[in-house]
Amino acid sequence: MIYKFACMKNGKGLVKMVTDEGKEVWAETSKEVVDYAKGNFNSYDEKTGFPGETVNFEYTTKNGKYAVTKIMKIGCVETAKTHEPIKTTTDAPTHTQTKQPYTPYVKNDELIVKQTVLKASVEAVKVLSGIIDKPEVLAQVVLSLYDTFLAHLKK
Repeated sequence: MIYKFACMKNGKGLVKMVTDEGKEVWAETSKEVVDYAKGNFNSYDEKTGFPGETVNFEYTTKNGKYAVTKIMKIGCVETAKTHEPIKTTTDAPTHTQTKQPYTPYVKNDELIVKQTVLKASVEAVKVLSGIIDKPEVLAQVVLSLYDTFLAHLKK
């Protein structure tokens, strides 16, 4: 789901969101959720075309009206909770939307070294880019420097 905007209007908290079905809706919420959303998420920006931040919402629906009870970053435990339930939606079922499962980080030192050496090789060739004007020759120089740098690191 996409967070677009949060505000307080006439003492009511409101969140504008886009559901997984692509439907843009307004939902009632608490002041705590509005404050949390404003402080932790990037809103929709018409000037830059930024669509809004993808987040998890816990919400209820009743008679076509939405009520957000939690909003959280994908993969995070920290949430903003309402201190009191919204009375119009107490009987409605709660839906939790999760877009991305948690994947643990696997450290790969050899890959990091190879990527760093390749970046160093490319940076070194930038100096020669005005002198060597053929892309295939530049590629050969990059690969040659890469092999040389990597060999020196492994000694």
